[in-house]
Amino acid sequence: MSSTSPEIVHYSKTAKWVHWFMAIVLLFDLTIAQTFSDMPDSEKGEILMGHSSIGSILLVLVLFRLFWRYRNPAPALPTNLADWQRIASKASHHTLYTLMVIVPLTGFYIADYSPIAVMPFGSFMLGGEGLTEEGFLAVRSVHEIATWALIAVITLHFGAALFHRLIQKDGVFQRMAPRFRRNKS
Repeated sequence: MSSTSPEIVHYSKTAKWVHWFMAIVLLFDLTIAQTFSDMPDSEKGEILMGHSSIGSILLVLVLFRLFWRYRNPAPALPTNLADWQRIASKASHHTLYTLMVIVPLTGFYIADYSPIAVMPFGSFMLGGEGLTEEGFLAVRSVHEIATWALIAVITLHFGAALFHRLIQKDGVFQRMAPRFRRNKS
């Protein structure tokens, strides 16, 4: 289907800025997380501090996004979308939001047991007590599985965006795409 919607209804500027800022920060944090898995514990402290600091920022941003979305509902999808695309869109967005909350919360929870001092922003300590070793391993597994699920859903989300931009050409991509103004000289 390559019909174009007569009118593209965009997300608000705030929603777009938060979306793209979160996308960049989240990809950066996921990249950081992949670097310390093979490091010796003695070298992980600063990287974990950065990772947990960014995770803190992301948690605040996703909570803001949820609040913003509640107060400013998403624009209606184009009427020419197939039912399965509407269902997939809703399911993938709910899954993204859920995982973007689960991943940092489980990260903070396992940091409470970590033998490495985890100090977001270098200002407060997470770590030392709280979980048994079995609990730590279980929650860490949830954190890792949720992280990989988040990567998979982000990949699906990105693929769907490209599909709508390059193949469907139905205006769905443009709803969240930044608009750049051209200088007329």
